[in-house]
Amino acid sequence: IELAQSYAERLTTLIADVRAEFNEPELPFLVGELGRWLRSKAGPNLTDPACRGSLDPKDATDMHAPGRTHHAIVMGQMRAVASSVPHCLLVSSAGLQERGDHVHWSTEGFVQFGARYAAQWLRLQPAVQ
Repeated sequence: IELAQSYAERLTTLIADVRAEFNEPELPFLVGELGRWLRSKAGPNLTDPACRGSLDPKDATDMHAPGRTHHAIVMGQMRAVASSVPHCLLVSSAGLQERGDHVHWSTEGFVQFGARYAAQWLRLQPAVQ
């Protein structure tokens, strides 16, 4: 849980380091949300291939339930970074479909996520005169 709770600090440091490395203090940065279907009861790491299929979705607790999971904590940390770091925006994963493995987006989900990234990227670009 400590890694989840320190996600914002670590991501903010990464953004600062990349901007410093390229000497671009206003380099745009996009933070893409995790899949909203990722949720767990009290434990399986659904990003671990060994755990795929180990969780019956009807037994899962929602990621926004009072007993917040690591996933929900990281999602909150992502939102905090996107709202506090200049030239940084969040890319929403709301409504994107997964392919049935509770890990990856479907083809259509990837296409929609890419379109959302593009739209947010354009919002960060300076107006063309």
